[in-house]
Amino acid sequence: MKKYNSSWNAEKLEINFNQKQWRQDLAAFVRNKKYWYSARVSRSRTVEAKTTYNSSIKEFEVFDGYGGNIVVRYTNKNEIIYTSNEEIIEMYFQKRGLNQ
Repeated sequence: MKKYNSSWNAEKLEINFNQKQWRQDLAAFVRNKKYWYSARVSRSRTVEAKTTYNSSIKEFEVFDGYGGNIVVRYTNKNEIIYTSNEEIIEMYFQKRGLNQ
C-alpha cells in the first residue's frame, strides 16, 4: 500500500536547463527583453561528452522567426560557459535570484 503525503518540506527551486520548462522560461524572458513577436527554444544537446574530469557540456538555442538567436552552452545543469548575449542571461539569473 502506498502512502501519499499532503505536505512537503520547503525547498528552494534551482535553475536546471536540462528541464524543458527552464529553457522555455528563459525563452519567454528573452522574448520580452528583445521585443520579439515570438520565441522558440531548441532541445538541449550535448556538445562535448562527459569525461572523467569534467561533466558534459550541453547547449540550446533561443530564436525567433526572423533570424535572431541566442546560444547558451552550460554544464552542471545551470553553469553558463558561453552565451552569445551575456547581458540578458545575467538579467535572467538576477531575476531568478541566482547570481553567477
